[in-house]
Amino acid sequence: MRRERQQLDDLLASLSPLASTWRDAHSDAVIRVIGLIPQKRSYDRSDLEALLAADFDAAMTAIRLVLELSKDEFTVAMRATLPAGTGVKRFREDQGTFVEALYKLGVLEQLATLVNSPVTWRTILVERLKAGRGSAIKWTGSGARPRGFCRADRPRGVRREELQRSHAVRRGARHEHGEGRLRDPIEERRENSHRDEGVWRNGEQAD
Repeated sequence: MRRERQQLDDLLASLSPLASTWRDAHSDAVIRVIGLIPQKRSYDRSDLEALLAADFDAAMTAIRLVLELSKDEFTVAMRATLPAGTGVKRFREDQGTFVEALYKLGVLEQLATLVNSPVTWRTILVERLKAGRGSAIKWTGSGARPRGFCRADRPRGVRREELQRSHAVRRGARHEHGEGRLRDPIEERRENSHRDEGVWRNGEQAD
């Protein structure tokens, strides 16, 4: 198989933004379910049952939004109480037990607080900030790759750890011990690539 030498600059230049939209059929269904939630001072289990019966999948997403949990976090929390299943079939088999599991997560209290909290433009901006930074903060704390981060987000041959360190360097990060600035690993790769390219052009064999 023929091997071709690729330059990091060319790979970086080939990257382009991936356009996406949040509005799809499921989002529309969730919006419809949210519209079914009555505005009142407090809620009970019958309110949850009504939402789940109207559109189970959309209602589960709406409930997860109320709890401010990711899909994975919500699934783990539900399975801790309902190990036999957390899908629509489980709900239809025993609605009382299913709704009780949601109640134990505190969804009724959270919903009442959310509905009865005044909203201003500042609130909206804070929520947008939270939505934009939440996954990055959780990724840093847990070491897990956030959803939406894929291999295509970094150049071929550049390890994820290098990309993380590169971002840290460009934000002005410093060594834990000392004031010397960190060395950008991607810049090191670029320099090594250019140096190796010069060696091969001269017909010399790299060490």
